Amino acid sequence: RQSTKAPQAFYEKHMRPNNAILLVTGDFAAEDMLGQIQDHFGTWARGPVHADTPTPFTFTEQGKIRVVHKPDATQAFILFKHWALPCDHPDFAAYRLMNYVLGGGGFSSRLVQSVRSQGGTTYNIRSTYAPNADYGTITIQTATRNQAFLSTYQLIQSVLSDCVEQGISDAELNKAKAYYAGAIPLQLETPDTIARKILLATLNDFSMEDLSQEVVRINHVQLSDVNRVIKTCLSPESF
Repeated sequence: RQSTKAPQAFYEKHMRPNNAILLVTGDFAAEDMLGQIQDHFGTWARGPVHADTPTPFTFTEQGKIRVVHKPDATQAFILFKHWALPCDHPDFAAYRLMNYVLGGGGFSSRLVQSVRSQGGTTYNIRSTYAPNADYGTITIQTATRNQAFLSTYQLIQSVLSDCVEQGISDAELNKAKAYYAGAIPLQLETPDTIARKILLATLNDFSMEDLSQEVVRINHVQLSDVNRVIKTCLSPESF
């Protein structure tokens, strides 16, 4: 039986009101809500805040391959992972656009077009960009039948190499910009999506000004910016 000492110690060290954010959205009187918050959390004791340890990352480290042998599995699950830019980086918007073109843009993305539509080795493939305050990651994932594992892996590597060598096109960039111009306002339609957006922005040290300029900054990105980021930050050998 696992002891509760380790989880309790983690809670005591990290879970403090002066190291937390409580965000409330909705139709209410501010004073009434503040009173309810104090009633529920007023006895929560403050404590020392321990500084986070920065996460070092590099775009040139040689990648590693890990294989998990599952004799009874009928499908192979493929997961690529790579360091990415943190959200406070000047090229953050350019990296988002790059990821949309690579595999974040659904059926219009390069990975879907090459691996699913042309290669026919998988039904679903995507890339996901997860930026944090001091580092980011990009993940490519898919599943395929065991017999198609190698060809699928090679197709993914080919898409990555083509992106690095040739860059993306104006048409691809404009499609990515149009997506964000429509999608970002939809993230502010309901109280819960507004809260989630503001909370994530606060955790990553974004200001309300940063949020209000999100679409503008994406639209200011040039094709040369995205292709420079691809060559600098995307290395097929480092996945």
